[in-house]
Amino acid sequence: MGISFQNSIAAMKGFAGYKSAFIRTPKFNYEQAARGFPENYQVNFPRIVFDELLLLIYFIAGLMYGVFYRDFIFTPFHTLPAAGFYILIFISVTEYFQMRKPISDLKNSVINPAEPFI
Repeated sequence: MGISFQNSIAAMKGFAGYKSAFIRTPKFNYEQAARGFPENYQVNFPRIVFDELLLLIYFIAGLMYGVFYRDFIFTPFHTLPAAGFYILIFISVTEYFQMRKPISDLKNSVINPAEPFI
């Protein structure tokens, strides 16, 4: 439910013939992942999160309206998108702040595939 907004934007851009550059995700050597992300690896805060936040507020308001007026027929239709947008916003913000950590903090959070799992 949460990515429906992003898919709608992509579909509208496609139908309108919007040309965009194909931008690859920056890659780095996996064996060197224990040293952290390279200095040139930057993550910009996704602006679409603000639009998703507005939709989250809208669906929560609809849910509260239904509960207040004891009209529970649309409760599942407001709960599912609200939960989807909340999860999507939470993951986006968490990932953004995790990528902005200093390299020294990331050294301990990266799993080394060469170490045995016990």
